Amino acid sequence: MSNLRRIDLNLFTVFEAIYQERNLTYAANRIGMSQPAASNALKRLRGLFDDELFVRQGNTMQPTPRARELASSLNPALELIRDGLAARSVFDPTQPRVFNIAGIEHLEHFVLASLLKALGPNQGRIRLNAVGGFVDEFKDALKSGEIDLAIDHVSLADEEFEARQLGRDTLVSLVRQGHPCAGRTLNVDETLALDHVCLKARDHRGFVTERFLRAHGRADAITVRVTHFYAMLSVIENSDLVGTLPRLIAERFLGRYRVAQLKTAIPERAFRVLLIWHRSQTHDPGNVWLREHLMRAYASAVRH
Repeated sequence: MSNLRRIDLNLFTVFEAIYQERNLTYAANRIGMSQPAASNALKRLRGLFDDELFVRQGNTMQPTPRARELASSLNPALELIRDGLAARSVFDPTQPRVFNIAGIEHLEHFVLASLLKALGPNQGRIRLNAVGGFVDEFKDALKSGEIDLAIDHVSLADEEFEARQLGRDTLVSLVRQGHPCAGRTLNVDETLALDHVCLKARDHRGFVTERFLRAHGRADAITVRVTHFYAMLSVIENSDLVGTLPRLIAERFLGRYRVAQLKTAIPERAFRVLLIWHRSQTHDPGNVWLREHLMRAYASAVRH
């Protein structure tokens, strides 16, 4: 086996994909192979190393001890090769390409307009598709490359994903202009006495507002749940409800909606705004180029 001329080195990329995906179909999709071709490559790998390498457990393919041993040397070697290739690869923004970006509303409020401006003469060649939602909804799409990047304030624990901080934000509470509580600082009892409009949460724990109210026995104080902050602002402007949302978004719309700030007892905790991608895209020249432009676009938008 020491004679590399006898070995199809492409088999090692198949090995890496199966090892990381733990699923033959996902691995095939990731590296652009058909499932039968990936299955045949695995068969050849098994013969090459005289080991099963991966055994089926339910819907997953679990590595054998021999496969884990190989991964410790093969996968870093492949990364070094990619680093060398990426160092010589430069993305050409004059060539057509479509980028799909998923994420929370910070994406549309603070990134897209500035990003389009930064593209300048390349607008029309570079096309952008924004997809709303939370990053955990796009895990498989990020793996497959269907989604290039995601923006969220929660990172993915999976080691296959990488993240970079775009910025930080905090929460602020708003009421309509003329509301009796506008401009005031409320204690816990006063906050609990109000009715609230709340963002629909990604999971059973609820948004910060809902967790606060539930902890104080006032879950019934949520009169309206919305799926977007746009809707929340409209509800606040036309009712006596109080809404809590990210400060950067609130400040951007203070002059456009008839709303005013107040300080409630709801924790105004700081949270990160993250740029997230699958590590298979780390050295892709186009993805690198897009990440750099997104970082600059977000910083520019927040300053203004």
